[in-house]
Amino acid sequence: MESLLNPDPFIYSGRKVGLVPANEKHFGFIHEVRSQVEIAPLWQGRRRFPPQSEYSRFLENLAHNIFIVVKKSEGCRPIGFIYDYDHNPEDQYTFIASAMLHADMEKGFGAEANWLLLNWLYETYPLRKVYSDIYGYNQLSLSTVKTAGFKEEGCFTEHRFWKGRFWNMYRLAMSAKDWEVTRQKYAKVFGRPLQVEPAKENKEVVLELS
Repeated sequence: MESLLNPDPFIYSGRKVGLVPANEKHFGFIHEVRSQVEIAPLWQGRRRFPPQSEYSRFLENLAHNIFIVVKKSEGCRPIGFIYDYDHNPEDQYTFIASAMLHADMEKGFGAEANWLLLNWLYETYPLRKVYSDIYGYNQLSLSTVKTAGFKEEGCFTEHRFWKGRFWNMYRLAMSAKDWEVTRQKYAKVFGRPLQVEPAKENKEVVLELS
């Protein structure tokens, strides 16, 4: 078993999953998740997925805040990652994206990770909106973000060719006002407000990779 060690382990915790701030030690796992052939077309725009060294440079230069999603009931097993990108402090918006291991999809982990990240972003930055771009054939993600409170604000028609036809790409947004409504709604689901939970002093978080 290979361990991923985070030297500064602040965990943003929900009921099923937690978010651990990523560093360069996690880039190999992130690349593994993002390059899964079964589900990579759901989110990536590239036809050729870059090697790990090239993708690490992308993470260092483009992604703003990167978190490893861990499953709390299995000793903080990493099951995916989530981040925001193209952060614009002047116009007060950012974009978010996430990816999960194929075996851990459709179990509610990704939705909870999105709520935790949204809560953290709105508490940390003076944002007006958080955007998400989703291809039309990714019905699971479209349903998840709309249920969470995102609203469609744009449609790029016939934007992506996949499996013999062109598909739309939808731009959805969560405004600060809408997030406050959603946050209160899901605070009841979780049984307590979404919050940041600092780790105990001198405690090290070990993420086990199978």
